[in-house]
Order: sequence, then structure tokens, then C-alpha cells
Amino acid sequence: MTPAATPAKAPTMIDPANITGWVLAGGRGSRMGGVDKGLQLHAGVPLAVHAMRRLLPQVGSVAINANRQVDVYASFGVPVHADSLADHPGPLGGFLAGLEHCTRPYLMTVPCDAPNFPCDVVARLAAIAKTGVEERIFVRADKAVPYGRVAELTGMITAAGYKKIALVNEPEQKK
Repeated sequence: MTPAATPAKAPTMIDPANITGWVLAGGRGSRMGGVDKGLQLHAGVPLAVHAMRRLLPQVGSVAINANRQVDVYASFGVPVHADSLADHPGPLGGFLAGLEHCTRPYLMTVPCDAPNFPCDVVARLAAIAKTGVEERIFVRADKAVPYGRVAELTGMITAAGYKKIALVNEPEQKK
């Protein structure tokens, strides 16, 4: 008689209580004439509020990264944190602020101007993280972000155990 095979142990899911949700609303809005994107209305509600509502049931806590009209964002009932870098360099500055203020083991960032991201995106990404799948992490930066900041961020990603990092740049606009 041969011993029965031991079934593979299923990966443990990341507890949503261990995840901080971070809404990126700290940009300059330069492609929209300088407006504060997170406060623009979609179906009568500010974009940042849509993102908060999508994240809240998926994570343990939510905070917003904003650099302008902080009092308005604070009225949404969650902590608001500005970039620690001068001149608000865009999403990487907001991401860095999230890492600086995150009090839980995991950080989930979403842009404020994507109000309809999947209601299960956190669970799907948590499943990938726990299965050890060799996924590629994409980092988008434009010319306004100093190379040193990009290198710092990729270093953090590498330190977290990811080995496949793809840097994505926006193509130059033809004039």
C-alpha cells in the first residue's frame, strides 16, 4: 500500500484588515487645465469619493493623497496626506507618501480619476501576491519625475521581493 498524497496547502489570503487603501488625488491636473481631478464630479459625486467608496469594503482603512484643497478632502471623513516631495511630482510622489503613512503591512493605491475600478481588485491582487506568481510590476513615470525617485521606487519594489519591473514612459506629444 502506498501512502496517500498530501494535498497541496492552499495559499492563505491576505486579510483585508491588513491593507491600507490609498486614493491618489495629489496631482497638478496639468492635462485638465490645472483642475483638481479628485474634486471633479462624476454622476454628481467627486471622483475621489467614488474611489473611496470602492476601496472601503475591500481594505482595512482608506486615506487620500491630496496637495490642494486639503480641507475639502478632509470633509470626506478619512485622513488626508500631502506629498513629502516639493512640486508634487505626480503619482510617484503620492505613492511615496502612501508608503510613508501606511500603518498596515500592505498598501493598495488607486487613482482618483478611475471611479469604476473592479469591486474585487484588492482580492484579485492579494491572491496573486500570496500565490508567489512571478508577476510583472509596471511603474509609469513621465519626464517630470526625477530619475532618482524612479530608482528609489524600483528599489522598494525589488526589496519587497518582486523581480520583474517594467518602466513605462509616456510617449512625447508631437507638436
